[in-house]
Amino acid sequence: MKNALILTIGLGLAVMVHGLIRPHHEEGAASSAAAPEYPSVPIDSLAPEFKVEDLTGRPTTLTSLRGKVVVLNFWATYCGFCMMELPVLQKVADAQDKSKVVFLTINTDVPDGAELRRFVRDKKIKLPVYLDPENKVSNDYLVDILPTLYIIDPKGKVHKVYHGFVPRIFKEDLTAALSHLTTEHRAT
Repeated sequence: MKNALILTIGLGLAVMVHGLIRPHHEEGAASSAAAPEYPSVPIDSLAPEFKVEDLTGRPTTLTSLRGKVVVLNFWATYCGFCMMELPVLQKVADAQDKSKVVFLTINTDVPDGAELRRFVRDKKIKLPVYLDPENKVSNDYLVDILPTLYIIDPKGKVHKVYHGFVPRIFKEDLTAALSHLTTEHRAT
């Protein structure tokens, strides 16, 4: 009886993790019928314009980043998967050509810049962190689960969306998607 209970719990967790943490691929890619669908801005559509401020108050807009691949990551301080994803995201960012790819991490839960600066310093987060105090950007991007990551192509269109974090595939999949976009952009 105890083994059956452990097996049932283990299978339930595996199904939950598989369903909660998966990338949305380009249009036409097969998707699992059993996996829940999370709302997102549709692939190949124009990404919503945004204006965010970094922790020093410097503003950034999506329009100002046109011509570059934008990696837009939504996270929260309380989110364990977010804290696991950020160092992996940093490794991917470190390997990219900064003139072609821009990484923006949007915090969704701490509206106070001073408090978030302390958190970022204590956790040694090196990626650029931006505030979304009223969750306007999060709402415009239909963020319903954390972490959520959008890859936006140089023309401002959504290329790929990740809901959640799968350590064993995330780094390779994200690196491949960025390589594809930066190579494709160079050829056009």
